[in-house]
Parts: sequence; C-alpha cells; structure tokens
Amino acid sequence: MKNVPEFEGLRGFLSTIIVLAHLHVPMVSWVWGSMDIFFCMSGFLIGQIILREQTKYGFLRRYAWRRITRIWPAYYATLAGCLVFAFFVTKISQLLLHWTPGLGCALDIVFLQNTEIWLRPGFTYAGRLPDYLPFLAHTWSVALEEQFYVLAPLICLVIVRFRRPEIGAAVFTIGCCAISLLLRSKGFSWNILPARFDGFSVGIFSAVIVHRERTVGHQLKAVIPLAWALFLLGGIASVLLFALVAPPRFELGGAALASPAVIYGVSGVAIFSGGLVLLLSAYTGHKNLTLLRWRPLLGLGRMSYSTYLIHIPVIWYLDFALVHWMPLSGLEKFSIQFPLCFGAAYVLYVLVERPVMQLRGSTRST
Repeated sequence: MKNVPEFEGLRGFLSTIIVLAHLHVPMVSWVWGSMDIFFCMSGFLIGQIILREQTKYGFLRRYAWRRITRIWPAYYATLAGCLVFAFFVTKISQLLLHWTPGLGCALDIVFLQNTEIWLRPGFTYAGRLPDYLPFLAHTWSVALEEQFYVLAPLICLVIVRFRRPEIGAAVFTIGCCAISLLLRSKGFSWNILPARFDGFSVGIFSAVIVHRERTVGHQLKAVIPLAWALFLLGGIASVLLFALVAPPRFELGGAALASPAVIYGVSGVAIFSGGLVLLLSAYTGHKNLTLLRWRPLLGLGRMSYSTYLIHIPVIWYLDFALVHWMPLSGLEKFSIQFPLCFGAAYVLYVLVERPVMQLRGSTRST
C-alpha cells in the first residue's frame, strides 16, 4: 500500500484544531465534524489493509496484533495515569469529591464506555455518572474505533464476495448512512457505533474503490471524478447546514446532539471525507498539497493519537489549577495550556507510542 504522507499532515492539522476547540477558541468551537474525518480515514486505511492482506496466511492474527499495539499501549498508559491522579487528588482536595471507581472505570478498561448510554436511560456524556472520570469522557471515540476494528474484517470479507465489490460497498455505505441518520433523528446519541457509522462506512467504500483500481492496474486518477463528486456534495451540504442551522458548540453537551446540524451534518461530513481521502490518495505528492507535507505538521500527525488522549486531562487539571491557585486571564491561560497539551502528548508519544511501533517494525500510524 503506497504511503500517503498527506494523511499524516491532515491528522496533525485536525488534532491541533480539536485541541483549540476544547480550549474554547471561538473560531473553531464548531469543528466536532473533524472526528468524522478521522473515522473516514480509519475506515479507508483499515479497509485497504484488509483488502490487500485478506488472503495471506495468519492475516487475522497479524491484523489483531497491529490494532492492539497501535491503540492499547498509549491508551492504557493514559488511563493508568488518570486513575493514579484521581486517587491522589481525592486525598488532597475536593476536586473529585463525588468520584468513586465503579462501572464507568470498568467500561473504560474494555473500550465499552460509550455503551452506558444504552444501559441507563437518560444518561448523557454532559452529566457523567460519579464512577466516570470527567477527563476521560472524550475516549468514547477511541471505543468507537476499537468496536469498528472488530467488525471491519467481517464487513470487508463480505463485500469482496460480491461479483462487483464496488456495488456491494456502495449499497452497504448508503444503508449504513441511512441507518445512522435515522438513529440520530430518533434521539440516539452519536457516541454509539450504529449512530456514528457514516464515516467508517464511507471510508470502507473509498478503500474498495481504490483497491479495485489498483487490482486492475489502473492509475488512481480514474477515481478523481468520483472523489470530486463526493468532496463537493458532502462539502456543500455541510456548509449549507452550518449556514442555515446554528451549529452546536462543544460546551452545550448532550443538548447539542439534537441539533439538525449534527443529525444531518455527520453524514455530510462523512461524504465530504470520502472525497477528501480519495483526492489525497490520487494527488499525493502534488505541489498543491505541499502544506500537508510540511515537516512540523507531519510531526504533529505522528503524535496525533497521543495528543487526542492526553489533551483533555491536561486542560481539565490546568483549568482547576490556574483558576484556584494562579488566577489568569483567558489569553494567559491559553498561552500555558496550549503548549502543555502538546508537550504532554510528545512525552506520551516518545515514551510509549513510538517505542511500541518501532518494536513491531513500523512507525506508521496504521
């Protein structure tokens, strides 16, 4: 599979935007849709790996091992650090006075923290139960990724059994987007996989298209018309939704999930993302994509997973510390929190994520 460095640059850009959004920077407070770009890239890259290696001996064992070594080390290091911190804080302050280890921690450990919304009526991530750590609330998306990894081989292996896999993939994608949109319109949270499968399914569809072109020896330029169609269709739909319907802000929590901008916007961003990953694959190395190959951006992309895991714990603790011990203005707080988020991410990446990937013989993010 040809490496597309622009994907790494895109990850670096999006991870920076997510950190800025969680720091409540006004201009980027509505970029929740960037998660669907990540989901689409996951569907695309994982789909390509499965389609390329499915017939090789021991494929499922290698696939499981690569997923485990990619996700688990940094995740469990962050989880362990947060639990130690939580026990320590409860001894010296009332900051986590109502927190007690329970079902929430158990679900965090097995990547099922997003299933609580099914188990407890009225549960929302805006009002985490006492046995959840508030600075791990964002890991619902990691749980979604893990659950997708379990389903992905089965999905791809079924699709390739079709006489025309691209038709099977298109039908599967349309069905998944329709079901996810219907569930969100009925009030189901986007934190559960069935209601947030749009991006993953569009990514798998894009992977099938690219695999077909490479299998028959065609250049990827053959997918460009389809890529532009998805890119423009999804992009225009998303922009119109954001222009006509007030998009939800991060701090609105559960109430934001009922917004039409979310219900329909997730599908729009997913379609846009499918076009984006196809365009980056077809045009990789093009001079117009130089910015996405900028070395600092590639570096941010390589540690984007560590950045995502650690930035909320850093922001959460510093919000408390800087308000109670060192009152500062909003700009002063930002000037401290923003670099520390990436500093902590770099430490996690260097001490945990990168060594594990080097041990498995790869520094690539897939």
